[in-house]
Amino acid sequence: MWTMRTGHATYDDERVFSSSTSSSTSSPIRAGGGGREAPLLYPPLSDFLRTHVHLAHAQERKPPVVFDIDDTLVWNRGEDDVPIPQMVSLFKECVDLGFPTYVVTARNEKWRKETTRLMASLKTGLPVNETTLLMRRRGEDADSSKHDHRSTIADRHGQILFSVGDQWWDLGRRIPRDVDREAPVVVVFFDNKQLKMGAKLPFVGED
Repeated sequence: MWTMRTGHATYDDERVFSSSTSSSTSSPIRAGGGGREAPLLYPPLSDFLRTHVHLAHAQERKPPVVFDIDDTLVWNRGEDDVPIPQMVSLFKECVDLGFPTYVVTARNEKWRKETTRLMASLKTGLPVNETTLLMRRRGEDADSSKHDHRSTIADRHGQILFSVGDQWWDLGRRIPRDVDREAPVVVVFFDNKQLKMGAKLPFVGED
């Protein structure tokens, strides 16, 4: 069970998800746990992000949302990609509500065919093409690639409501100093042109 208060979330189980005590808009929301407990973190985080989606739904011009793939929409288990139900459901809801929804992944462009097939298997309702599925080009590092893709999205639609992924580069390049980088889950509020909010999920496998 959780409640919203001044833009932060408070959960009964502090081990799973708890809010920063600071009132700063850039203060992170942190979660304890990780490892075997990582699956416990997805329901409260997806609920938290879903609340922001519903608040933004009333806007005449809906802001874009950005999702990573690996350890965000799916877990990598050997040769299998296992869907993460809460995050796939959130993704689908964003699509159904008419939000400009994008996948920004560090996967190399050479894996586009396989990645397109994976996205189609999730049945999110998103038309998967070179506009909605943004991948890393040859010679690019993951940080620069994701930053540039988010800039393109923000230029097209305005400030991104949230970007969610399992790496720090999914949150942007300027992470507030008070962020607990050891926490498995961190939500950071920004005030810049590109991004309003970033959510870092537990890192489980390769990005």
